[in-house]
Amino acid sequence: GKALFGMPQPLPHTIMELTMNLLNDAAMAHIAKGMRRAFHGGQLATVRVDTNEIGDDGFVALAAALPPTVVHLRMGNNRCGDVGLEAIAAALKGMPGLRVLNCHGNQIGGAGFASLAEVLPQLPSMEQLCADGNQAGDVGLTAISAVLPRAPKLRFSLELHDNAAGEEAIAGLLKIGKELGVVHISARDESETEREKHRVSVG
Repeated sequence: GKALFGMPQPLPHTIMELTMNLLNDAAMAHIAKGMRRAFHGGQLATVRVDTNEIGDDGFVALAAALPPTVVHLRMGNNRCGDVGLEAIAAALKGMPGLRVLNCHGNQIGGAGFASLAEVLPQLPSMEQLCADGNQAGDVGLTAISAVLPRAPKLRFSLELHDNAAGEEAIAGLLKIGKELGVVHISARDESETEREKHRVSVG
């Protein structure tokens, strides 16, 4: 945070890499304050805060600091819940170039997934969503399934396995993914070999 405040503004960097730094909510909030100044009007494209200890408060702070230039956002393996993802989802509306969102291995439930689903049709460049290892349940998977037809770029990769969902919600997601021609889609908690059965080739 202090380092960001002391640098020329805006910074010319395109990548902010903070993976595996044991960052908690307080640390993320402090960094976010510096980000708002350091990258405003800049060209930051990739933000990686995966594999830390960031919870809802930290992601609420990060959401308020993300610039509209972000293309890749990786926030997996943290402690984000519904409140954190709801804040991130609201921020994504201002990032029309976002292509990849990775939020796997968090504690996100149905409400968080529903808020993300609402914004997906507003992301014209979104190609890949990695959100496995959460707690989406039937509500979350059903919400994503419902908006997929209105998210035309989200056809490269959709990873939603290991999300405590029932068979009906899982089958519904796989069915709509296959119909839309998603290249790679996973929804069940299963081995990679079994997951290959759900890969679909386009064209």
